[in-house]
Amino acid sequence: MSLRRIEDTRELLCALLRAFHGRGWVSGTGGGICGPAGDDELWIAPTGVHKELVEPGDFFRMTIGTGEILDAPNGLQPSECAPIFRAICAATGARSVVHSHALSAVLAADLHNGNILRIAGFEMLKGLGLSNRETLEIPVVSNTEREHELTGAVERALADPRFARTPVIMVADHGAYLWGADPMEAKKHAEVLHWLFDGRIARHRYGG
Repeated sequence: MSLRRIEDTRELLCALLRAFHGRGWVSGTGGGICGPAGDDELWIAPTGVHKELVEPGDFFRMTIGTGEILDAPNGLQPSECAPIFRAICAATGARSVVHSHALSAVLAADLHNGNILRIAGFEMLKGLGLSNRETLEIPVVSNTEREHELTGAVERALADPRFARTPVIMVADHGAYLWGADPMEAKKHAEVLHWLFDGRIARHRYGG
């Protein structure tokens, strides 16, 4: 079935997690995803579970503004990404965020200069609404011991006008948070950005 024909948001998020697991972006219970559950609410995947096995009934319903949990499945805990997901949605108006643990995101972040990863010279930039003559600037924040401790650094990056058109924040030695207006746009941005991460790594390795 086409992803476009999946009407239930939680079923769509499960399908995306399975696809992302197949690409190595959410391996070993790592990573996460959220999607819209209402005007000020998100469906948030649980933590500490194999993401390719997440079912629709496993999602938490949480408010963006206060983080109040409105629906909670038994025996599970919400993703540790939840405060970051909420911060991104509050600042950008996005309603779907993907947390990737892809190796390409980690290696690409190592190429930052002054805590900014710059990517230019690729046609694929058009998939993010940029021209192939522009440079994508991505903030790279330092990792922390616990995920929720990243929230302040993420909020500062979101408030920086240099990154107003950038739908991704990278975490050194960790991965990336990337987002879209809805789950399908987040999917598109995830695919485009991981392609760009691979391209940036290859260009650094082989020159050019």
